[in-house]
Amino acid sequence: MREVIDLAPGLSWGLATGPLLEDAGAAVAAEVGAEAATLTHGLAGAVLLAALAVRPEGRPVAYLAAHDIEIAGPLRDLLRLADARPVAIGSVDRATRQDVVQVLTTETAAALWVADDRSTGRHLLALPPYRHAAHARGIPTIVLAPEGHNVEGLLDAGADLLVLAATTALAGPPLGIVAGRKDLVANARAAQSAGKGRLTLPAPDHLAALLAGFATDHDARLQERRARLGESLAGRPGLRLLPTAAGVVLHLDPPTAGTTARDLAQALATGWPVLLTDDRAAMAGELALDLRRLDDDAFETVLRTLDRTLDQPIPPAPWP
Repeated sequence: MREVIDLAPGLSWGLATGPLLEDAGAAVAAEVGAEAATLTHGLAGAVLLAALAVRPEGRPVAYLAAHDIEIAGPLRDLLRLADARPVAIGSVDRATRQDVVQVLTTETAAALWVADDRSTGRHLLALPPYRHAAHARGIPTIVLAPEGHNVEGLLDAGADLLVLAATTALAGPPLGIVAGRKDLVANARAAQSAGKGRLTLPAPDHLAALLAGFATDHDARLQERRARLGESLAGRPGLRLLPTAAGVVLHLDPPTAGTTARDLAQALATGWPVLLTDDRAAMAGELALDLRRLDDDAFETVLRTLDRTLDQPIPPAPWP
């Protein structure tokens, strides 16, 4: 990737454009196994750009009602910003093939699917038949994968555009990724040169940080960090670490640990420095910690803060 030194920030506003963005997109496409890719400022920017890439111009973009997740606001609002007409399929816990085929028409600009852990266990049509129903009507499929899981599998399953967060998919900086078919990515890049698409342009230093991270052995670093965290928490009763693809799950047994996962999450989120954890399974005694993208100083801060917090009495978290 060529180096860019910005001596005119009053004109560039610190945004990556042209060859710099193309070089970074090519490198990311090779990394995730896509035909082409471009990058944006944040995941919300990538959702907006993917919608712009199908050029909706007031046409419907369909999605499962259960997939209207929050990304800097409801997903449907990002689609409206792209001049699409959001159309929800089914209900928040059920969507069948019949529901899908009743909504999709030749006028539909795209069919959007969210690969989201929070949607598991519901009666929702799986991606392959959803994509088949869309492609049978000539409708491109946009797959949004905020958790960054199984990127190659989602592309193999027929995603025409894949929307990712670099933080979760590549353990990188806060960038969004739009990857997939060359023609649709070309539309996305064209949209970034004018109009609303310019809102999605990333900063050059974020691109440089992402590409520098490709040279890092993330698996070895993650294994080392799991071991360090295990050593730091060793001897504390009622605490158990379980490895995950992103880091660890901290499992707490309240009677033995003297606190609950929910109370610990609240204490970490309201202390200083603030530590944000994935507490969606807190009622089952679990906190998920993503250790992949922290720099070394931040990881050391995590170790110290966890130790200090667990050394003190942890008050009960308030209920909403």
